[in-house]
Amino acid sequence: MQVTNRFKTFYILSLLLFTLVSCQTTSPGGKSKRLFTEQGEDWEISETANWTFQDDELTGVSDAIGGYMATKAPYQNFKFKAEFYPIEGVNSGIFFRCQQKDLSAKNCYEANIWDDHIEQQWRTGSIVGRKSPLNQITTKNQWNEYVLQVEGAHIQTWINGQKMIDFEDDELTSGYLLLQVKSGSIKFRNLIISPL
Repeated sequence: MQVTNRFKTFYILSLLLFTLVSCQTTSPGGKSKRLFTEQGEDWEISETANWTFQDDELTGVSDAIGGYMATKAPYQNFKFKAEFYPIEGVNSGIFFRCQQKDLSAKNCYEANIWDDHIEQQWRTGSIVGRKSPLNQITTKNQWNEYVLQVEGAHIQTWINGQKMIDFEDDELTSGYLLLQVKSGSIKFRNLIISPL
């Protein structure tokens, strides 16, 4: 009888531990997953930029024409984390909720990566054409972390833990996620999306 009770207690504790671990490794709306991996089949590439993989890093190089990598599936509500390393002078960005795989501030939201933007209200950390960043941060020639959280009309972003954007906009509700390099060179790694 005593052995049976101990077994039941062990079983219940094991079940609770498994549940706690499961909650930590998945997002509220589904499992987190890596995007834009070398062996992944969830992305496609434009022909106007050169994208290469080396040591689990994705490097984009382009002239003034620019190009992108895009998810094949659209996303609606999500948290997206990306580490990025902008080489001096690069013009880049993370586009989300794109209506088509065509980069524009009208049919996408763009979380900008361009410290040297001519119009500084649209520098790194801004949502171009929609919202200026709350903080100014220098990202050139170093690894940084971008976090985007998009839930309904509420859009929030952080760079290196500093909140950059917190606003409401319901114009675009769902769409593709794209990595852009318009000119220069940029590296990305550890690109993880978690549906909300």
